[in-house]
Amino acid sequence: MKRVVLAALVLVLPLVGVGAVRTAKVPLCGRLSSVQADAELKAEMARYGLKAYSYTDGTNTLKALHYAPKPKGTRVFPMVIYIPGSGERGDLIKQFRQRTVFDRVTAEAFQKEHPCHLLALAPPETVGTLSGGAPGRPNVIQRLMHDFVLAVASSSKAGVDRRRLYLTGLSYGAAGAYALGLNYPGEYAAVVPISTVPPRLECFDERHPGNWWHFHNEGDYRRFGISTERLKLFQDKAIAAGGDFRVGGFHAEGHDAWTRAWGEAGVWEWMFSKSLGTRIRGRPDLVRTAAKRPNVANLSLARCSASVAGRDVGSGPESVLDGLDSTAYTPAHAFTKEDWWMVQFDRPVSGKFEILSGDKKGQGRLRRAMVEVSTNGKTWVRAGTFSQKDGSCTFVRGSTFTYLRVRTLDADGQEFALRKLTHLAAR
Repeated sequence: MKRVVLAALVLVLPLVGVGAVRTAKVPLCGRLSSVQADAELKAEMARYGLKAYSYTDGTNTLKALHYAPKPKGTRVFPMVIYIPGSGERGDLIKQFRQRTVFDRVTAEAFQKEHPCHLLALAPPETVGTLSGGAPGRPNVIQRLMHDFVLAVASSSKAGVDRRRLYLTGLSYGAAGAYALGLNYPGEYAAVVPISTVPPRLECFDERHPGNWWHFHNEGDYRRFGISTERLKLFQDKAIAAGGDFRVGGFHAEGHDAWTRAWGEAGVWEWMFSKSLGTRIRGRPDLVRTAAKRPNVANLSLARCSASVAGRDVGSGPESVLDGLDSTAYTPAHAFTKEDWWMVQFDRPVSGKFEILSGDKKGQGRLRRAMVEVSTNGKTWVRAGTFSQKDGSCTFVRGSTFTYLRVRTLDADGQEFALRKLTHLAAR
């Protein structure tokens, strides 16, 4: 299988032409058609319940694979738009070089929990980059992809919820996911780009800050000297404007961060929780994301610390806030009664909170431990204790606080993994 490395990706991301796709102005309306598949493609499509389509604007043509859930009366379903890596450009059969999204999204268990459409776009092999353009001024390939999405959304028998269109992609395709999300502000409810360079700050639209969850392997970035400074700047701008921008940096080498990211149940739960809000003036068919602060704490702005360092670089105190099951704060040595893990929120918070310890197999759970809260970081009040049954602590606090910390009650000390903090609801 052809692997795309970031060195090649960096070369194609600047504003360059789109290969053989013509750059002349074309009508925004086109034609959606079924694609005749050969025996090999038919077999692969049947495995996942897919159908093949092409979309043409009269000059340029794009192909895609589509999975549709079973119609349920007048119910409409969200749609995940997946853009593959450069090794999957061209013929539809190449899409099955990377099966992770197909295996995940079309699975019966997944569809039972998150019934949705899946549209896997296949950019032509001649397209050199999916980047470029600007907000409200997409280039030809971006416009073709976006029009394809709208065409499928309009024609599907199982209705598509236009408020819940979600973009994701890997490497080359992740750059395309960023481009569509930035150049069509207010039209996609969430974007999950994986294994690509940071987004272009000049394309950020404060009126439509959006919802983003960026993933990469830290070793991949180190290898090619890619700084995360631009990620932090984009995150600050998005959150300040009322959006959500999360960064999942896996402590791993290699380019493949997508297998791990798409394997996280929390990523999909976050994605499907996002929806567009108020309608866009002059476009009654479109709605925008609500530009307001969430009523629960934005953990992207919280700061973590601990009396004991993490066991390695990927298990630091801050990893509790990334919302991923596969990362956790694992202290370098056992916690005693004098040790603590603490988070400082960016503003006073209240409501319902949940803290999870250990992994899904039950290893590394806190046994005898408590959660304390404080308004000033000096005077502390007990808010809850961890369950010895499942290693979780859920508590409700009516009055506001700014600091939260976890302490053990075990005189002999405990080894554990602190996995996730969630602000479930505000008061």
